[in-house]
Amino acid sequence: MTLVGVLVGITILGVALAAQIRLLGNTIRRESELRSIIIATNLAREGIEIAFSWRVTSGWNYLKEIKNHDYCPDIVGGMLPAPCDSNKALYYLGYPNESRFKAYLYGSRPADYGYDTPAFWRTVRIENCPDSASDNECLELVSKAGWDKNDNSKNIQLTKKIYNWYVP
Repeated sequence: MTLVGVLVGITILGVALAAQIRLLGNTIRRESELRSIIIATNLAREGIEIAFSWRVTSGWNYLKEIKNHDYCPDIVGGMLPAPCDSNKALYYLGYPNESRFKAYLYGSRPADYGYDTPAFWRTVRIENCPDSASDNECLELVSKAGWDKNDNSKNIQLTKKIYNWYVP
């Protein structure tokens, strides 16, 4: 009777521990994904601020000239944007021999070190406001940042409407 009770207790304990280990694994995996979401969101917010600075430094007419194209503000390092190519190919910092182009930030860390971190990318686009008839009054800044080069769904997109201060 005692041996059977011990075996039943060990079986119940084993099932409970297996469930806890699986729960811990899922938590660790989700934490990593949430960290990537937070970083991409902050990069997208910063992209909005970068585009806003183009307006401050170069003026409203400049923004109207460069609208409807994807720009990679992290490539040039200056205040003016560098256009990304039309298919949003990728440029990896630390991996300059890649054939695609799109301003990757942080660069991915190879798994040789025991862990693999994603690289992050960011693009900025200026468009007409959907509810405005003229680009003399309103433009929309669209900043997109992501972290998985193989999965296009892993990105964050933020928008901000800006208005012309000097509309007659």
